[in-house]
Amino acid sequence: MVRNLFLVGLFLFLSGSLSAQSFSDVADSCYYYLERGDTVSFGRTCDRLSDAYERTYNAELYSVALELNGIRARDQGIRLLLLDARKKKRDVSRIRSMMERMDRRNASRVAEIIDEYGWLSPDDIGEDANETLFLCIQHAQDSLIQNKYLPILQRAVHDGAAEGWQYAFLADRCLMNRGERQIYGTQRISKDGIDYLVPLQDAERVDSLRAGLGLEPLLEYMSDCGLEQGWSMEYYKDHLQLHELIFDSWYKHMRGSSQED
Repeated sequence: MVRNLFLVGLFLFLSGSLSAQSFSDVADSCYYYLERGDTVSFGRTCDRLSDAYERTYNAELYSVALELNGIRARDQGIRLLLLDARKKKRDVSRIRSMMERMDRRNASRVAEIIDEYGWLSPDDIGEDANETLFLCIQHAQDSLIQNKYLPILQRAVHDGAAEGWQYAFLADRCLMNRGERQIYGTQRISKDGIDYLVPLQDAERVDSLRAGLGLEPLLEYMSDCGLEQGWSMEYYKDHLQLHELIFDSWYKHMRGSSQED
């Protein structure tokens, strides 16, 4: 038992030591293995060069990226748990409550990061950490935060620091939270096992607007909505009043909950 604990401790120590090496140290190791003809060790060490470079020469943003990746893991993990609980027909009320508290904390911290550094690009912090900026603003339990950072996200898309589809999702969420029709058709409301579209501003142009921001056609996006006959634009138009009633009910409930908070 003691020996096993010692070996685990030694492994963690060595792993930490290797991960903390500077770029110069890792590069020297590459030269060493190259001269010895040890292609396996050379390849493994080369894999660490990019990470070591960022840690050495961009230490501040490297730290931000690590923090954002941790936030992303929590954001996605709690949602995976929620999906699993629904599939197993378990009570999800406590999970949803935990998720909402987590979303508030995450959004607050991400807002601080954006205020300090701007909307960091994938080149700055990596793709996962960059997407975390969007995820946490999108999942914020605070419409003021979402409205504040929507134009910042729009500029980030223009500058290549964010994806167009992210702007579509956040723009629709902001409209939805104000009780208004959405533009890009990204927002859905689940009721009795079926996902209903939040009513659209322009059903005729929605697919061209989606395409302009890199989104798939609405027919493909709604393929998993839960309708036995499948979703179609004709179904949406024929049942527009139902969609409006479901949205109005959701909005009144959301407004009532926010006023209680």
